[in-house]
Amino acid sequence: MPPEVPLCFWTYQLAGPQGPVRLLCLLVVLSFATVGTIGTTAATAHADVPNYMVPFAVYPVEEPNADGCLEEFWIDQSSRATWHRWENVCGGSPDWGRSFSLGGGAQGSPAAAEVDGSMHVFVRGDDGAIWVKWQRGAADPSSYTPGWKWLDGYATSNPSASVNTAGVLELFVRGGDEAVWTKWRNPQGGWSGWHSLGAPTTGGINSHVAAYSWGSSGGMSIYVYGTDGREYQRIRSTSDSTWGPWMEF
Repeated sequence: MPPEVPLCFWTYQLAGPQGPVRLLCLLVVLSFATVGTIGTTAATAHADVPNYMVPFAVYPVEEPNADGCLEEFWIDQSSRATWHRWENVCGGSPDWGRSFSLGGGAQGSPAAAEVDGSMHVFVRGDDGAIWVKWQRGAADPSSYTPGWKWLDGYATSNPSASVNTAGVLELFVRGGDEAVWTKWRNPQGGWSGWHSLGAPTTGGINSHVAAYSWGSSGGMSIYVYGTDGREYQRIRSTSDSTWGPWMEF
């Protein structure tokens, strides 16, 4: 058996507009053998960043549905299809249902976020663009759109998704220019175009983008590693404010 390392990525999530703050741990069990599938060149190029921040690290993603039950997503590295499963009993029970394929041809790892009672899953396709599927029934993990919707763009990393407290789903990727790019889904439906958030160093970023929402006014923070091996953050204090400058974290 190859060695496995559990990694915990902490995020803050509001249960509702005025609900309590919950501290969630996204636990990733990362196999060194799995990371090795990225290739020797990629592993060497990103040797100065944690394994879970490597742009194409392969790991499952878990997100709570509207009913509080966890749903898990991953990309099969042979068929390239996206798969998912969900808890039969909420609350960390080991009673998981069987796995179902969502189809498609993707690479790396997916991202997932629940908004308006519907889970959305994002993948990077073979064309480099981001694609999305979502639940047609609120909190019904067995009912997804039959096809994948194309969100355009060209990503060179796994996608990251987060819903701010104003109810806006935000998506982040590393683009072909090695800068951070974002687009968002409006609460009324429909997506914005892609917008560049730049990079903290002239050489761009050397990782995927980690994002989490905070505060009661739609605050968002993103974290990346620059090509200098240092970690940087950029903060937006409210959903309708501008992003602050890049700062070393």
